[in-house]
Amino acid sequence: MIEKQENKGYQITDSIQVGNTAFVIGHSEKLPYPYVVWKKTEAQGYNYGHYKNHHQEAVEDLCRRALKELKVQRNKEMWKMRKEQSENE
Repeated sequence: MIEKQENKGYQITDSIQVGNTAFVIGHSEKLPYPYVVWKKTEAQGYNYGHYKNHHQEAVEDLCRRALKELKVQRNKEMWKMRKEQSENE
């Protein structure tokens, strides 16, 4: 369960952690767009909001962004391993 968090009037309802980056869904019944998906890092806080009208759209965006970040981090790790291997040859 997520610790109760809020940002810019949105209650954080869902989160996916990928390394040091999290992607979160915020919900508000009072704001023009009831849902938002943010990227969150310790250094930058909540950034890059994608505002949505429907919960399903927010969930899809959350999953798509988390998967993209996972691929980016995996590729960085693979390049690091290849570099270390070539240095050891």
